[in-house]
Amino acid sequence: MGSLNSGQAQALADYVRRGGSVLFAPADRVQAESFNALFADIAPALIQQQGLSRDDYLVIADFDRRHPILRPLGNEWSARFENHWSIAPVEGADVLMQFDSAEPALVERAVGSGRTLIFASSLDLEWNNLALQGLFLPFVHETLRHLAQAENIKRDFEVGTSFTLGGNAPAGTDISATDVNGKPLEFVGDGYSITARQPGFIKATINGNPLNYSINVLAGESNLAKKPVSNLYYRIINPDTSPVQSKQVQTEQLVAELERPQRIWWWVLCLAAILILAEAVIANRTYR
Repeated sequence: MGSLNSGQAQALADYVRRGGSVLFAPADRVQAESFNALFADIAPALIQQQGLSRDDYLVIADFDRRHPILRPLGNEWSARFENHWSIAPVEGADVLMQFDSAEPALVERAVGSGRTLIFASSLDLEWNNLALQGLFLPFVHETLRHLAQAENIKRDFEVGTSFTLGGNAPAGTDISATDVNGKPLEFVGDGYSITARQPGFIKATINGNPLNYSINVLAGESNLAKKPVSNLYYRIINPDTSPVQSKQVQTEQLVAELERPQRIWWWVLCLAAILILAEAVIANRTYR
């Protein structure tokens, strides 16, 4: 870092403000005065001095278990830090990890639309044995994922889904985009909501930063496994199947259901009349 000039440092600062991310791990290749002069506007902390060379060592004593980087990791931070930088967090920065000397070990800062992190030691074996620990690779992996991907912006959707480009971007955000065929998208009003019509990639530019949205087909459509013929048969023949009927058919069925019990009364009346006639005939033939 010491070989960077002011123009290069300014370009890096502009990159962060537009939504980029930077991880600082100064180690022994940095001069405190030069680092602070070049990166004071974006660094989470200012470098003060190196820890004194001694036979003793520091360990990680506390960390923010709710932070996305550290939440998936365990508690076995047994690495020994034989050297480190004493750093002073700037206003608005968050201390994510501390040594047992209460000095900050990992600090984060939001800068514009981006973020920066500074690790107060090295990521090799020069100052510590962190790289030999089981948590090293998960720690690096979660750190890079946190820096490279904003958690609050969803960028993968299914066909037919409506979404807003830029997520909850503030008013006045400059957004332009092209559909999966490369044709410019036109927005109505101040909103940037679109509906995904076909699979592919929607390429957007938000305040000059390129951002791609992937549009995927429904997951169920990719299942090409054969279905038994019996499944189709039972769907058609099964008496429990309830097909959609028109209103006319439903009315005719209702009338038929209402008339069905009335037909029984006709037979009852006819039977009663026959019994009355039979009784009259028998009564007239009976001698008194």
